[in-house]
Amino acid sequence: MKSKVVLMTCDTYDETLIYEKLQKGIEMLGGLSQFAALTESILLKPNLVRKAEVDQAVMTHPAVMGAAARIFSEAGFKDIRCGDSCGIGTTKRVMAGSGMDTALEKYGVSIRDFDRGTKVDFKDGIRAEHFILSDEVIEADALINVCKMKTHALERITGAVKNLYGCVYGINKAKGHTVYPSADSFARMLVDLNRCVRPRLHIMDGIVAMEGNGPTSGDPVPMKLLLISADPVALDSVYSRLIYLDPMMVPTVYHGEKMGLGVWQEENITLLTEEGVMSMSEAVARFGKKDFNVDRRKVKSA
Repeated sequence: MKSKVVLMTCDTYDETLIYEKLQKGIEMLGGLSQFAALTESILLKPNLVRKAEVDQAVMTHPAVMGAAARIFSEAGFKDIRCGDSCGIGTTKRVMAGSGMDTALEKYGVSIRDFDRGTKVDFKDGIRAEHFILSDEVIEADALINVCKMKTHALERITGAVKNLYGCVYGINKAKGHTVYPSADSFARMLVDLNRCVRPRLHIMDGIVAMEGNGPTSGDPVPMKLLLISADPVALDSVYSRLIYLDPMMVPTVYHGEKMGLGVWQEENITLLTEEGVMSMSEAVARFGKKDFNVDRRKVKSA
């Protein structure tokens, strides 16, 4: 079966509008019941990285997080949590002053610092045999990945696959860059991590993306899009195409398909929009940004 990716246009961070768009997009994928049962605990995993002004596009926008929380809350989920293993600071400290904490708490979301970790063996790992995961990730039933459309110095883009690195506990994130120093080795580890924690759904905030020197020092750029999929590789490949970047040049996408996480080939993806099924070429022509500032240099595999 083909992987489905929903592309929704959205030109503002109005939480009500985002809620309506996400709700409609999730329905296109079969509805919320396809991804979690009401009795399960939900962990919303944003991209936080470090404390920054919201309009710098460093983190998932609070309005997107609030809209996602509202969807689960109104559907009847009683145990909704949110957290991240930030690059600098804790979940609560990074959220403070951004409006994300208040956007989540009004829907009963419990904000969690990822302050405990446990070694988890992954016998099916191709590149990584174990991970030190935050206990909040281990203890939650259903992981929902709410990522940000950004560039990345090592992997070219930060998208759905890369955002799951925030499931790794504390200082082990820094150690990972030493153990997996190349773009390819790091990407293969990320793919194994995704296969290990098995997120149910991926939502990408691309209303305002980051180009240039990502993931923290780039420049905000309007893309006016929300992307939704159960397949992180397919989602990231659509993002890549929208910025005129060959998906094969994105290590997490290339290795993601090779290692069985998802698909990136255009013929294996159904692109859904509010107008119905759309060809990739039409979507790129209508919603893409050819001059998006991203690393397009060819690099040697390792």
